[in-house]
Amino acid sequence: MSKTRTAKRGLALGVASLGLIALSGATAHAAAPAPSDVKPLALPTCIEAFVNKGTITQTAYVYNWCSSTYRVKVIWAWGADSECTSLRPNYVFTHKVPITPRKFDGVVAC
Repeated sequence: MSKTRTAKRGLALGVASLGLIALSGATAHAAAPAPSDVKPLALPTCIEAFVNKGTITQTAYVYNWCSSTYRVKVIWAWGADSECTSLRPNYVFTHKVPITPRKFDGVVAC
């Protein structure tokens, strides 16, 4: 195959690719922040959390020592997080998951 023929095929492939991108509606916008770049809502220091690890399961305990109700969510690595729940003053919210491969990543406001 000649160099001219190869160059023409490469050019045609590049033009076709650009056409597909244009048809798909893709535009050159700034990239959206990655999920890890998004900062969770901060909770006050009167919301406390800890984990009790058993043999088969681990349980997150979230205490609300504040005078207001807060919506909280327990975050676990390598698995589903808890539902967003309202935590009234002087109440505790618990969320139990299997011990492995989960890792407690904290509590966030939601």
